[in-house]
Amino acid sequence: MKNPMGNKSWWSSWKALYRKQGWRGFLKEKGWTVVLLFFLIYAIRDSVLYLVLPYLIWKGIWPGN
Repeated sequence: MKNPMGNKSWWSSWKALYRKQGWRGFLKEKGWTVVLLFFLIYAIRDSVLYLVLPYLIWKGIWPGN
């Protein structure tokens, strides 16, 4: 069966790098990629949490009050 999450080889390699070199080595190797990924995850989460959900509740599409 095909993996629905796609290819996880990037995750495995990042995890192996972290285990081998620790945080300092991991950030030295991956650098801005990790920072950008971290920023994007939180930007998307906060957009949904603080912009999209209140808008949907205000419009009556999402059950709220």
